[in-house]
Amino acid sequence: MYPFGWRDRSLGRRTRDILIILLCALLVLNVVQFVVSRNTGNRTSVLRDTLIVTVRADIASARNAATQLSRIGGSNGQRLLAETQQYLYGVTQLNNLTLTVYGGGQMLVPQKTVDSAISSVETCRTRVLSGQAIDVPLGELIQQITDLETAAAALK
Repeated sequence: MYPFGWRDRSLGRRTRDILIILLCALLVLNVVQFVVSRNTGNRTSVLRDTLIVTVRADIASARNAATQLSRIGGSNGQRLLAETQQYLYGVTQLNNLTLTVYGGGQMLVPQKTVDSAISSVETCRTRVLSGQAIDVPLGELIQQITDLETAAAALK
């Protein structure tokens, strides 16, 4: 009936052992892939949390400098304007970093508001240098920073 005998139809012991080893190797590779993908997700989450904490700190520092500016004049005013601008540039850089890492349209806070705040700082600086009052542009600046704080507080 079978020209080669019944043993020729079944898998040999060596072939079966090789298949078992291959199946175990595939299982181990799947477990390793799962662990690596899970760790990558954790790192991404930690990075995002770090960016959020940093942008909140920069916005709070800009607010502190702008609030002090309303109480102090003279040469300290120029220093506080420079500090406020520095923190706002930091927010811009964090937005750019977030955009680069996470892709299109994912910014921490609205860049348009940051740009408006930087423009208000420039207006204040120009008025201080020319000896004019900065009440109106400073009020706008503080309102824009408040808007940024609200946007940063909504981040998760």
